[in-house]
Amino acid sequence: DVAPLEFYTFAIYNNGNEYTGTFVYDNLGTGTFIDKNNGLRYEGSFLDNSPYKGTWYYLSDGSVYQVVKP
Repeated sequence: DVAPLEFYTFAIYNNGNEYTGTFVYDNLGTGTFIDKNNGLRYEGSFLDNSPYKGTWYYLSDGSVYQVVKP
């Protein structure tokens, strides 16, 4: 078996959003995504570059916006 290609990164997108965490085979892995346009922060894992298991928080006060479950 071959281990997946995984690396840790920090990315700033053209729209100002940010991602800090792992990439696995060119997909978001586990980390923190900051959505500045909507004032939200997601912490958790991703599947096919979409939130999979984690929590969205408001940037303004850190309170929970939504829990994401598989």
